[in-house]
Amino acid sequence: NQIELKTAPADFRFPTTNQTRHCFTRYIEFHRYSLFKMLHLSAQLQRVRTPVTARGSPSTTALSALENGYVFALLLVYHLSSFSTHIS
Repeated sequence: NQIELKTAPADFRFPTTNQTRHCFTRYIEFHRYSLFKMLHLSAQLQRVRTPVTARGSPSTTALSALENGYVFALLLVYHLSSFSTHIS
């Protein structure tokens, strides 16, 4: 006697219940894109502030991301997005 877990079928009497996964996915995508834009902008600002000899160094971009706390948020969004793929 093994229990088989499945996703409940769509019930058209309750339309908002079936939208939860879609909304969660869009939420994650929005924050992933926002974070990407912030990191890109941070890297661009770092390039403007650093001298020419230090440009292109991966450590300056990583340092600016760490200073602004974006790395934690990036890991959180990555964790949540990997969680959303296991919901189905």
